[in-house]
Amino acid sequence: MADKFSGKSFLQRIIDSFLGSSDPEVIKKKHLKSIAKDFAKQHSNFYKFSSDEVQPALPKLFWQIYKIISPAQTFLQTLANPATLKNQLVTSSLSEAQLNLVNEISEQAVRDKAKTVPVEQLTEQVLAQVDQFVSSFDIEKVNRIDSLYTTLQKFQAFCLFDYYFFLKKFCSAIKEKDFSEMPKFDAIPSKYIKDDLKDFIAVAWVLERDADWAALFNFFKECRGIEPIQVRSWQSLLSKLQNFKRDRSFEKLIKLAEKDPNFEMPVTSQNGNVVEPFIDKVKTEAQQTLTKLQSEKKKNQVDKLLTQLFGTEEVSWLKNYTERSNPDFLKHNLPIFAFCQPLNYLKAFLLDFVKGELRTFSDLVLIRGQWISSSLTTPMSEAFNYLLEASTKITQFDEKMAEDKEIGIKIKTLMPRTLREKDASNIASTLIEDANDEAKGFIVGSTQNLVIVGRTVKSILEDYAKLPRAEMIINWKELEKYAEFPIKETGVEIYKKIYLFSQLMQTMLGKK
Repeated sequence: MADKFSGKSFLQRIIDSFLGSSDPEVIKKKHLKSIAKDFAKQHSNFYKFSSDEVQPALPKLFWQIYKIISPAQTFLQTLANPATLKNQLVTSSLSEAQLNLVNEISEQAVRDKAKTVPVEQLTEQVLAQVDQFVSSFDIEKVNRIDSLYTTLQKFQAFCLFDYYFFLKKFCSAIKEKDFSEMPKFDAIPSKYIKDDLKDFIAVAWVLERDADWAALFNFFKECRGIEPIQVRSWQSLLSKLQNFKRDRSFEKLIKLAEKDPNFEMPVTSQNGNVVEPFIDKVKTEAQQTLTKLQSEKKKNQVDKLLTQLFGTEEVSWLKNYTERSNPDFLKHNLPIFAFCQPLNYLKAFLLDFVKGELRTFSDLVLIRGQWISSSLTTPMSEAFNYLLEASTKITQFDEKMAEDKEIGIKIKTLMPRTLREKDASNIASTLIEDANDEAKGFIVGSTQNLVIVGRTVKSILEDYAKLPRAEMIINWKELEKYAEFPIKETGVEIYKKIYLFSQLMQTMLGKK
């Protein structure tokens, strides 16, 4: 007959009493009771199994730890920039020669040198010093510094554990970093601190007693002027922690709190890697400084050329193919309008110069000039006509980029879809890249034709200087009468402006 309460027969209960129950819950409770007994043998005053409560003895232990590490915690919490501690640790481990190299390739040092050394030459020097700095690290030195940094990371993590938050669960009246007297701690259900214990184990069990703690504390003393914890006190604390780690006391308490006898707390320790990032940082900063200097040099050159050509650095003729659109393109992962500035300056030059001074000069020498051979006029004539057409085509091109015109409206329509539709992104990208190709074509083609004009003007000036024995144009005297400007001076000025504009384009696009 089955027992109405257990659902088991009398015989089955007798068998279970001898062989043990197969009920998982019963087995689990047995295991938990066994863990509790084992835990009680080690720390009977930490936990009460019958009520599942953590006793005041445990927070007293943590209060003592808190008291020891409190100065270090304050020190670490008040650091304006924690990253500076990491950098200081590396630099304190460098040789004098390495420190000198770091200083030599710092931004300020490089900028000071740039005042007297050409940027190209300085770039070679700095890159050579960067290579020298990188090669100065051997594997032994790297491992030693990384090991010290790993120790620092573990020390930081342990000290920055929130002891106050943990202890406040046992005593709501506790004051932060007040160690004048032991607080009165209450017993609390274990479930309230199980996660805290897990976090504590994660930062405490990775501490290695045989780590070079003396080196770390010496670093604090030398670089920060303080010793946050005395080595002796720290070593004593480490010994206590090792004992708890060895007998797995806190793991047992977590199992009891979790009601899971099989609970396992994985503890992983990662080795710090600080040397490689530091080297990369030094390299990157040096390269960025060089890039800034090159960019500043380029801008200064461009500004100087703009002032010589236009009398101002502010030149604005294009309305739609401008950098104003680029931020939106970048937000949508699209290419940018890449040749806005050089095309803008080209447009201005074509309007201000080609349709002005150059046209007047060309009309004089090409139309009124009597050349010994018409074939000699062909290069300049064709080049000049190309430039006139280019001016019109650039205007038409710029108009197409307007938001309500042929290309601009397509890009505007596609843009909202580019982040979610690959086809829309591809089409928009193609439209922008095609616009860039067309813009670059104007720039390259116009510059090439300007060079042709410049060469012809140079030849004309050389011919004019041969008077009265000119060999290209035979009616210079007649042209002098027609001209409303001094031929030689105007020709020289035209040649100079073409040369300056070619320099401007080469500077902006890069010399090939």
